[in-house]
Amino acid sequence: MGAVLRELVLPLMLHPVLWVPVLFINAIGSFIIGIVYGVEQKLHPRLKDFYAIGFCGGFSTFSHFTYQTVHLMESGIFMSAILNVFLSISLVIIAVVVGMKLGKLIASRK
Repeated sequence: MGAVLRELVLPLMLHPVLWVPVLFINAIGSFIIGIVYGVEQKLHPRLKDFYAIGFCGGFSTFSHFTYQTVHLMESGIFMSAILNVFLSISLVIIAVVVGMKLGKLIASRK
């Protein structure tokens, strides 16, 4: 379901820099994973796996990110490749941390 949603959403995210939509998809997926792990005490273990591994694993796409980075390098656009790597890693880590904090806040209110 996550991969299908990703393929439906990506074409809607028009941006002149081709790797930016994948960056946002991966950040959104990481944010959701953070929320899931933030509320994991409240979830059945199978639901946690379904959301974090199944849905978010399909929604976010490491393979697309790596393909785009290699394509940029092969095309001689090294600064965009470096920026893609730096922003992708930074943004997904921040997204997971923020998602976990939000998830813990949600879990503590119930």
